[in-house]
Amino acid sequence: MNSSLKTTKEIKAQKYGRLNIIIEAINKQPHSLSEIEEVVYHGKIDKIGKRTIFNDLEELEAIGIIEQDDKSKLYVPKGVLKQTFTSKQDYLLALYHSKELFNQDGNYPPWVLADIVIRKEDQDSTLENFDLMGLKSHFKTGYPDLWRIIEESQNNKEHKDLKDSLTKELWFIGYQLEHGTPLYGYCNLCPNRKVAIKDDEG
Repeated sequence: MNSSLKTTKEIKAQKYGRLNIIIEAINKQPHSLSEIEEVVYHGKIDKIGKRTIFNDLEELEAIGIIEQDDKSKLYVPKGVLKQTFTSKQDYLLALYHSKELFNQDGNYPPWVLADIVIRKEDQDSTLENFDLMGLKSHFKTGYPDLWRIIEESQNNKEHKDLKDSLTKELWFIGYQLEHGTPLYGYCNLCPNRKVAIKDDEG
């Protein structure tokens, strides 16, 4: 009897641990189903594990913590696909965070910012104080066309047309920010982004 209860508690604890691993991963950046399976099981997954992850994702969607983008099929935190704010304070926090992230140490011209965002995070030590990962996370989660240009530019940095397209997109985002539109998408430092599942018996 006691052994059975213990086993039930262990299974429940494993589930809560698994859910929090999934939430933490998705909070950092969008994940596909296969990427989530890798994060949880590190490549060692069988049919039961795949079904378990699928059920976990369905549960997190049902309780309103995550959602799946119909176009990309990536899982993201609930609410980032359609930018909404429940109060003026939430909006102002998002706008301040967006401007801080976009401008950072200085108001970079779009063509300079274009050179920065196509670099890998570890390519240039002079970017030590530049939150490139956070900015790229917003681009990846909120601007699919821009993100496609960034990825293509990383593979073909001599392509002038790509650089011009990237510069124009960044100029427009900067223009939107100056006129009160926060960055689309999200990053790990976004206000009110942290969510966790707790075991009420723990």
